[in-house]
Amino acid sequence: MMKRIFKFIAFYLLIILKSFLIVFIFINIFKFLNHKMYTEGVDRGESFRNIPEKSIDIIFLGSSHTQYSTIPSLIYRSSGFSSYNLGSSCQPLEISVEFLKESLKRQKPKLVALEIYRVFESVCEGDNAIVTGQYKLTGQEKQRVLNMLSEEKALEYRQEFLNNHNNWKDYQDFNRFFKFRNGNKIEEDVIDYNFGFLELIYIEYDNYWPLEDDIEPVETYVDQQRIDSIKEIYDICKENDIELMLYFVPLSYSPEQAYIKEKVWEFARENNIKYLDFMDNINGNDFFVQVHGDVHHNFITGANIVSQKLASFILDNYDFEPYNNEEISKIYLNNSNTMLNYILSLELNPKLIFNRLKEFENVMILKYVGEANNLSEEDNQLIKDLGFNNDFVKNPHTDYFAILKDNKVLIESDEYIKYELDGKTIEISKDGILVDGKDMNYSTTHFNGSDVVNTSNLTLVVYDKNYKWEVIKNFEVKKPFWVKGFDHYVPEGYWQ
Repeated sequence: MMKRIFKFIAFYLLIILKSFLIVFIFINIFKFLNHKMYTEGVDRGESFRNIPEKSIDIIFLGSSHTQYSTIPSLIYRSSGFSSYNLGSSCQPLEISVEFLKESLKRQKPKLVALEIYRVFESVCEGDNAIVTGQYKLTGQEKQRVLNMLSEEKALEYRQEFLNNHNNWKDYQDFNRFFKFRNGNKIEEDVIDYNFGFLELIYIEYDNYWPLEDDIEPVETYVDQQRIDSIKEIYDICKENDIELMLYFVPLSYSPEQAYIKEKVWEFARENNIKYLDFMDNINGNDFFVQVHGDVHHNFITGANIVSQKLASFILDNYDFEPYNNEEISKIYLNNSNTMLNYILSLELNPKLIFNRLKEFENVMILKYVGEANNLSEEDNQLIKDLGFNNDFVKNPHTDYFAILKDNKVLIESDEYIKYELDGKTIEISKDGILVDGKDMNYSTTHFNGSDVVNTSNLTLVVYDKNYKWEVIKNFEVKKPFWVKGFDHYVPEGYWQ
């Protein structure tokens, strides 16, 4: 009898064990497939979680205005501080709270910088703001964000494999399905070389104008819940011995929004939180619509302005030692050179070009043909700060040709130069610049739907240190070299 009972128990235990094993295998296969099949265009957040622990000095939080305006690699180049851009599309402030909690699972930042656009009502209110954010989160942070959705919507975005099962037909073979996303090879430990920054590149310049910088506030309703979310971020920072700063990027906003923004600054002052409002001196930052951004988001040229100013503000107002992780430092430096290529290609303002070039060790070739309309002292200093030795104020009529590498003059002359550098033959004369016989005296800018070829009496050719890219900039040397706007060095008739 006992034998039959033991057999009976063993039989059912085996069934239970097999059932458990089947369920276990099914769940893990499902989780694996759910990880591989995902909603197109959503950053899942692996990049941030793959950053080495305790290596990020600054966490940037906020909406798409953060994503498009804040370049971590340029901030590192200017300040020495590592950072990550954890902005997301339409990121509500209550989700910024969850992003901060998520970031503290692996990082111990010294500073959190919160962009405050979402203190306003937004045209992008709704499920998308929540869904985009939750893909970067894990654990309770992810669950809390999903709880902001209806159960139906939450289920839809939990089960990516089920919702994307028809995508099987898009893959050419089984192996490709497991090895590629969007045509890019998957590496489990991949780090986003932009550190969360999204490049918004625009090259068809039309009329330019400065952003309006003198908006009179008009009293309106202020959503206290949004202020409370900022306070919650402040409290989390305080509990973890982290500094908090707030910032507002260059963009067009209404008198009602101006009133709400002032209420945020009032909260910041009451709690001794430092803040940076780019609209306080937007003309002083040389920010122009259609060159540095549309009326809403920043182009990469505008992000250059924002990133430089952020780096300076942080250096001036905070005192902490950077982590200095060698692995990610190399990524920052390599990425900043890539960003420089885009910025130099698209930027029109010499002041902004030269100020950024000061921080980079590259190869630069300069051709200046002396004219009566000499440069101002400010213009003169900007060029000399790059490393060139000529005094363009004292010698306005003298030709000046020079080659720099790593901010050091290799050769300079007021006559014809022929020089061998890194296997390249460089020739400079009044007629132009030749590199291995290639004419470098022309640059092209895209205006009003057509390409315009520029020549001038001051030509600057820039190479990155590995000669992977080159940029040619031509400037009309007049007095002043530039004003607020670009019409004093962009030939007349380009703007309509």
